[in-house]
Amino acid sequence: MKRTLPADLDTRRYDLAIIGGGINGAAIARDAALRGLSVILLEKDDFASGTTSWATRLIHGGLRYLEHFEFRLVQESLVERGRLLENAPHLVDPLPLVLPVFRAGKHAPTKLRTGMHVYDFFSRGDALPKHRWFSRKETGIRWPQLTMEGLLGSFRYFDAQVTFPERMVIEQIVSAVSFGAVAMNYARVTSIDMDGSVATGVTVVDELAGRTHKVRARAVINVAGPWVDQVMASLDPAPNREIGGTKGSHIFLAATADTPTDAIYAEAATDGRPFFIVPWNGLTMIGTTDLPFDGDFDQVTATDDEIDYLLAEAGRLLPGLDTSRSRVLFTYAGVRPLPATSDSSPGGITRRHFLIDHAPNRDGLYSVVGGKLTTHRSLAEEVVDKIAHELGNRAPCQTRNLPFAYSPGDDVEALREELIGSFGISGLAAERLTSIYGARARDIAALGASDPALGAPLAEGQCVTGAEIVWAFENEQAVGLSDAVMRRAVAAWNAGLGRSAARGAARIGQSHLGWSADRATGELAEFDTYIERFNAPPA
Repeated sequence: MKRTLPADLDTRRYDLAIIGGGINGAAIARDAALRGLSVILLEKDDFASGTTSWATRLIHGGLRYLEHFEFRLVQESLVERGRLLENAPHLVDPLPLVLPVFRAGKHAPTKLRTGMHVYDFFSRGDALPKHRWFSRKETGIRWPQLTMEGLLGSFRYFDAQVTFPERMVIEQIVSAVSFGAVAMNYARVTSIDMDGSVATGVTVVDELAGRTHKVRARAVINVAGPWVDQVMASLDPAPNREIGGTKGSHIFLAATADTPTDAIYAEAATDGRPFFIVPWNGLTMIGTTDLPFDGDFDQVTATDDEIDYLLAEAGRLLPGLDTSRSRVLFTYAGVRPLPATSDSSPGGITRRHFLIDHAPNRDGLYSVVGGKLTTHRSLAEEVVDKIAHELGNRAPCQTRNLPFAYSPGDDVEALREELIGSFGISGLAAERLTSIYGARARDIAALGASDPALGAPLAEGQCVTGAEIVWAFENEQAVGLSDAVMRRAVAAWNAGLGRSAARGAARIGQSHLGWSADRATGELAEFDTYIERFNAPPA
């Protein structure tokens, strides 16, 4: 799956043009292609380079949604959590969470216990353990890092974690393309084309070639996340504002003995909003904030105040944790595509998704507002049900029990043993390959075994290899170094933010992908500029 433009791009009429290549757009493309619709997916940057990459990376039912009586959302989320654990076992793992209960907390223990029972009820039928209460003494023994000040006890319950949601998007797109969809990254939609009151397609600029194309489609779905209103701005008159996004920031620290191996879900002392301390990819993730945001969605960064807020709250909860600013390895921030509302509390804005049909003024044009990682599949099913019906397609949804494109099946451990035995790689390397590429780990390991330069690590002390970089460009539509390192090989999420891996990848670009020295230098410069947004200390 290299990045190529269809020869008939300017003449073909697609059933569905999708604007936005995050998790929701990718899921819609997959669902629609499986039903036999002709689909084109258009993303202005790289796939998964926006909101999808800046999440807390949880696959969860949304325990706090119960407080707002969003029972249907919780039930939907928990059903989808179970499906993801079943269909993408290489990407999604069970995650134990500890909810400490304090005397001065916002919610009484009895209220929390009721919420836990409701959560368990909606989770019935899945394989995750149900909640359990631990007394103050038991909590102190099991999680000694937690503060004992005002502690009454704790609940432990289970949700799930997707370590790399970027990979979830890539697999959805690989699947969609295998069923006939066209997927273009670096394809910026500049306008939605209308013939009177009927949407006829979009005007799109191929950012790599600098050429403009008219893409015709019977239906257009705007699923651009926070950028939904910007996409609609080309229409005259522009529709009402739909997005009232809030900013969420995360900070990342090295994991130490002062951070529990279970995730912690707690209330911030300063404002009562929930936040997480999560073990992630060998690091500790702390987040998130929830602040109104009306700036440039392409340049969102964590502010000093947000960093200090998260460090202070983590330090209150874990008194032994060193919360000096020098401990922060990097940060990231994004904007949730929440609906515009008069609600003065960002935490009170619903996390449900909405499908907006812009008919009758603009027939064939739809927008998606909201949505989250956990419910991307059910969102796509709802959207495609609606649009396919309008287009006369009655084919049923096929994604409910369909494994992901790279799903290794039930026995991931057997796959790891196979990689170690057949290709002579280390157990750590086999674990990395299977957790990122699933069944395709065999192909990448074989590619590495065919050439010592591709089988060798890109940098000292890392497992990522040159074979992964070649695979990214040849099979997963990577265009530049950042695409391959950040969102295909996901090799940048460490203390050095992937700088050493990027330099190794640039060498592979020259030796195996035909890059000139000038291109390699330019790609590295672009990569260094890109990671400046993460507030990382200088190399």
